Amino acid sequence: MSIAHTADRIILEVHQLVAGYGKSEVLHGVSLEVAAGEIVTMVGANGAGKSTLLRSIFGLTDIHSGVIRFKGKPITGLPPHAITAYGLALVPQERNVFPSLTVRENLEMGGFTVDRATLEERIERVFERFPRLRERQRQKAGTLSGGERQMLAIGRGLMTSPELLMLDEPSLGLAPKVVEALFEQIRLIHESGTTVFLVEQNARRALAIADRAYVLELGRIRHQGSGQELQKCNALIWADRIVRRNPLHTTGIQELCQQRDKASLRSERYDDPKQLHGQCQSALSGAFTRPSRRTALRHSGSIAAHRCQSVGAGSARASEKGWLLGRW
Repeated sequence: MSIAHTADRIILEVHQLVAGYGKSEVLHGVSLEVAAGEIVTMVGANGAGKSTLLRSIFGLTDIHSGVIRFKGKPITGLPPHAITAYGLALVPQERNVFPSLTVRENLEMGGFTVDRATLEERIERVFERFPRLRERQRQKAGTLSGGERQMLAIGRGLMTSPELLMLDEPSLGLAPKVVEALFEQIRLIHESGTTVFLVEQNARRALAIADRAYVLELGRIRHQGSGQELQKCNALIWADRIVRRNPLHTTGIQELCQQRDKASLRSERYDDPKQLHGQCQSALSGAFTRPSRRTALRHSGSIAAHRCQSVGAGSARASEKGWLLGRW
């Protein structure tokens, strides 16, 4: 699945991007690269700036500074229709279909830049990829289920035959079986030759299919590496977040995070899941033996602690709060 990540294969480059809405800055110096043929994943918590990043690339926010290049050409500040013409498509997180139009009409709107013959050919390709849409083609998009709407949104994104497809939280609010089918379709889209930039909260699923990945937190890139590397470091990243969200959780976890900061994500120190679990569990047990334990457990640390231990042990259990393993 992975490819050689070399400069001559870079299709999307974001350098020191500062962007937001009006005078409010959401992204603070974000830099990343996507190479042709990759699946690159961006994970992070709600409010981290993931959707703002995709909207900024697509010309839908206020760019304060920084440069965005697509296929070597600067697209910073260009309107969305001009960016689409370059070969880039965005499937947004919300309001991603026209509810008053039929399924077919939505697809036709996605292919408004092509001639009629090409349009019909691409609609047929979408129907082959998502057979359910063929059955619903005369139905209003507003009456579709959540999974069917997401299929339609992705299908409409494919109507321009993009070189790079950007997906914003495609699994949000969907049932587990639908999520499974959706990620399989993303994999097939990638195998058909389309580069994919995937923004997801479901870190476990997203990292599993990613060639490379970034972790975005509070508008800054906190971690980067291969999907496999970040899966191994998932628990350490969570431990780091506990410390910075709740200063009470300093004993043990702080030492663990300092060790992580001294070692790169590629360090063999954390290659052994059992060793990782032991370090994480030890740090967490130290954090919660303080007199402030009752106060601390009222914060997000209790949920994060459970997730940290589960990730380190390689467990696939869901926590009692209903959070799926690996969800940020």
